[in-house]
Amino acid sequence: MDCGTPLYICRDVSYTYPDGSAALDNVSLEICRGTSTAIIGVNGSGKSTLLLILSGLLNPSKGSILYKGVPLDKYRGLRREVGIVFQNPEDQFITSTVYEEIIFGPRQLGLEDDELESIVEEVSNQFMVKDLLGKSPFRLSGGEKRRVAIASIASYDPEIFILDEPFQDLSLNYKIMLIKYLVNKAREGHTIIYSCNDTDIPIFFVDYIGILYRGKLIAYGEAGDIIRDMDLLRSAELDTSILKTFYRLLDNEDVNIPFSIDILDKILDL
Repeated sequence: MDCGTPLYICRDVSYTYPDGSAALDNVSLEICRGTSTAIIGVNGSGKSTLLLILSGLLNPSKGSILYKGVPLDKYRGLRREVGIVFQNPEDQFITSTVYEEIIFGPRQLGLEDDELESIVEEVSNQFMVKDLLGKSPFRLSGGEKRRVAIASIASYDPEIFILDEPFQDLSLNYKIMLIKYLVNKAREGHTIIYSCNDTDIPIFFVDYIGILYRGKLIAYGEAGDIIRDMDLLRSAELDTSILKTFYRLLDNEDVNIPFSIDILDKILDL
């Protein structure tokens, strides 16, 4: 991967939980600024642990991580630059209403009231949660909670979006909405990192894919190369059945991975 100085450089990163269970085993990878990366793997493969480490919320048991050339745990300003959406949205909620969740991040940045209201209007429309603003985030459906969690991070527009299973519980239309949003953010220069536990639609819209299996990073490279390697995907016990549908699109010589946003309309017709 050639991108000058990578945004993240992880070398031999391992993590063992207090109960002695190993979550990550000597994971090494580089993530470039302004790219999108999907970390895929079955449940329990270590995806959430890796994302928590990249966000600075967990320190590795061994190994090293550089962020912008600085040891991650020494970098000042990480909280402003990195926004993380947890796998369980309730772990993220800290206020009593959806409105307060969305406004919390921008308020910490010291924005004026009129700016805050403008952000709430924009973000609540973007993620289709405007009708939920007065409700408790804890009393929503699974899909609504996830959209609110993402909206609360999007509200302060971090440089890096780290999202753990962001498409879980979302209907197809909401998945497509989120894909469009993340693709556009990457185009603007943001760095996008998210996890998936299957080979669903979202992995076709990223630049790079890493596969975690039993805590080991067994593959990491350009998305097109990873997606086309069926033997590799099966070796990680990933469900490849949905890929057959999308391979019909790849038969068109004008279609490359990552897919462009206009391919989403064709996906809806499949």
